Amino acid sequence: MTCICAVTDDGAVVMGGDSATSNDEGDRRLRSPKVFEQGGLLVGVSGEMRVGQLIRHVYEVPVIRKGQDPEQFVVREFCGGLRAFLHEHADDLLPSQGDDDEMWQLLVGVEGRLFRICSHMTASETATGYDAIGSGAPQALGSLASTEGKPAQERVEVALQARAAPRGCCTSLYYPDRSPPRRLTSFHVSRDMGLRDKASAASLISIGHEEGRLGLSTPSSV
Repeated sequence: MTCICAVTDDGAVVMGGDSATSNDEGDRRLRSPKVFEQGGLLVGVSGEMRVGQLIRHVYEVPVIRKGQDPEQFVVREFCGGLRAFLHEHADDLLPSQGDDDEMWQLLVGVEGRLFRICSHMTASETATGYDAIGSGAPQALGSLASTEGKPAQERVEVALQARAAPRGCCTSLYYPDRSPPRRLTSFHVSRDMGLRDKASAASLISIGHEEGRLGLSTPSSV
């Protein structure tokens, strides 16, 4: 049961998600996170995993222009570019006309604002300052509604614990680029959480600006 959730926090976005997949054979922990930073954006993926892999490794993520409205950027550059890219390289990830089912959803953090994007390329921004996607979203949204006023990192961790499924949880703290650049940090929750599967430990990554370059460490077990 995927759960990606995020909270806006005074010009930053804190986003977290599970790190496992499940099928009839059981649960399997993933090495690659469902929450990642790409091109200055924080992205969380639910549903079809391939769209996240393409965004992370193939799609050339556009860069928001200085002074550009984040909503305009998400609707025009990000969604428009992603639709054209998928149409050319992965048309099966776009729903057919008249198909109302969502194949995948994204949470995208850009310049301290949070947007939900569906496979029909509809972008929406919550007025509450938090959002969640995936089959675990109802539990996460309920948790986030009950923790108003608490630190954003704590809210995300508690929301991830609220979903009723065994998962290893990774949580990423994102600060948008500023002058001088702020450090981008990823931290991971690795705990039993009272759930039935203790095997879903998370991996640890660190993302940061070093000498003007974005560095990503090799994931290692916690």
